[in-house]
Amino acid sequence: DVVAVSDEPGEADESTETSAPTETAEQSSLDDDDPFFAIREPMRRCIKCHGETGNAPGSGMPNLSAQHPDYFVTSMMAYVDGSRNHRLMKRLVANLDEETIKQMGVFYAVQDPVKSDTQGEGDAIVGRRLAEDCESCHGENGNAKGASMPTIAGQDAKYFIKGMTHYKNGERKHQNMFDAVVDLSEQDMIDLATYYAAEEPRRRDVRAPLKSTEWITRCERCHGLDGNSSDPRYPMLA
Repeated sequence: DVVAVSDEPGEADESTETSAPTETAEQSSLDDDDPFFAIREPMRRCIKCHGETGNAPGSGMPNLSAQHPDYFVTSMMAYVDGSRNHRLMKRLVANLDEETIKQMGVFYAVQDPVKSDTQGEGDAIVGRRLAEDCESCHGENGNAKGASMPTIAGQDAKYFIKGMTHYKNGERKHQNMFDAVVDLSEQDMIDLATYYAAEEPRRRDVRAPLKSTEWITRCERCHGLDGNSSDPRYPMLA
């Protein structure tokens, strides 16, 4: 099967400064009721390049939203094992444990994706025709359904071209992708990038984790207010 993947979550230019941004008032108000509280601190290094919600603000940076958590984890681990050659990302990901990476994947998956501001300079009509070979894996209009496949709709055009080029020259090791792009010209890549960048990304069908207050509300349905059950079928939790 042809796999026309080009969005690699987490990749930034190696010259980019990734020091943690200054804590905002909104961030400082986060508490233990935040289901993502445990990963807020390690995620601070992601914000400058990929934005607060994984919707990258700068040209050439990939959006991390609209991806399935399984794909996100696989992508991050590829930096560690060398399948993706990027020293900065390898160093950043190597400092994260597997559970943190998984939770990051869930966080980005449940955010509302936003189409990149970096649109292409090619022919979107030609790109649409070329994209027909990509649909079996990446879905109609670049919105993938499979957990192991990335959504490329709304992805930054500059980043898309860079990713495709790296597959073609072997900097990113992925045999199916090499087979998919080896015969593409530079103009073909530009046209594909232009088409996909203009498409609207859709949020994946991933459930956001509940806050502690939401869990308590659910428990109270059976176990009563504050865990004081009045129904003999359900034990008291208080």
